Amino acid sequence: MSAAPHVPAALHFPDHDGRPEGWGRLLRLAANSAEIATLSKLVKGDTLRLSFEVQGESFELARADIQRVWRDADGYFVGEARFLDEEMKARLAKALLDLLSTKADG
Repeated sequence: MSAAPHVPAALHFPDHDGRPEGWGRLLRLAANSAEIATLSKLVKGDTLRLSFEVQGESFELARADIQRVWRDADGYFVGEARFLDEEMKARLAKALLDLLSTKADG
């Protein structure tokens, strides 16, 4: 199950690497992973924190590992991120289910 009408997301990089916080959009979102597009440089193997909202529920500083990175035709970095926190993944799964059931009812 996945959903993502291009959800805005804040990116927080590890303090030690000197990259400033950035913004992106989630192109694809599932309970255990996301695909994010951003102008901020992404590197395979990065662990970063993403902040975003689904169905009115905030997910602040969700830890994610970048599994794969490529550049799209417009020059954006696109990364496949895997979420690391099991509790956060369970909350996100519930929010996505709620979103899908709302769309099915509507």
